[in-house]
This record gives sequence, C-alpha cells and structure tokens, in this order.
Amino acid sequence: DRMINYIDEHYSDKITPESLSERFGLSKEHICALFKEQFDVSVSEYVHSVKLNHATELLSNSAMNISQIADYLGYSSVYYFSKLFKARFGVSPSKYKA
Repeated sequence: DRMINYIDEHYSDKITPESLSERFGLSKEHICALFKEQFDVSVSEYVHSVKLNHATELLSNSAMNISQIADYLGYSSVYYFSKLFKARFGVSPSKYKA
C-alpha cells in the first residue's frame, strides 16, 4: 500500500524498481515479484498505467499541450507517450483532447 500511495503521489517522477528498492528498502526482485503477484503486471506497466490515467485528466482539464503533458509525466519522447496512450485508450492524445 505504501508503494502504491508513493506512485500515486509521485507519478510525474521517474519511478523504477530500483528507485522503489532504494525508497522502501526491499530488493528490486522482491518488488517486481510483488507487483506481478498483486496486479499481474510489471512495475513499469503499473507506473505507465498511473501516468496515463493522469494524462487523461490533464488532457481534459488543463491548458497544457501534449508535449508539455508528456514532459510533465516524465516521458522523454512525445512519440513514445502517444504510442502508449493510444495502445491504452484506443485514440491518440490529440483526439482525446479534442
């Protein structure tokens, strides 16, 4: 629960199994196993899911453009962000915003 709350509160940061390991004092292998066991996804898949859910809020309720949102969420590439967004929601971020 503490890790989930941390991810929900720090979703715009770069979150990796390594950073969670340092933060919570558990091995990255143990953290990866916990996420697979609890959510049936990897840590990165879970983090992307949280980030993309926040992206929908930002696209709907902010004046930020797609590039700004991708950057805010910690994606180094707008293309990668858009690809993940479309895979998750079936539409591009620009169509979602429209």
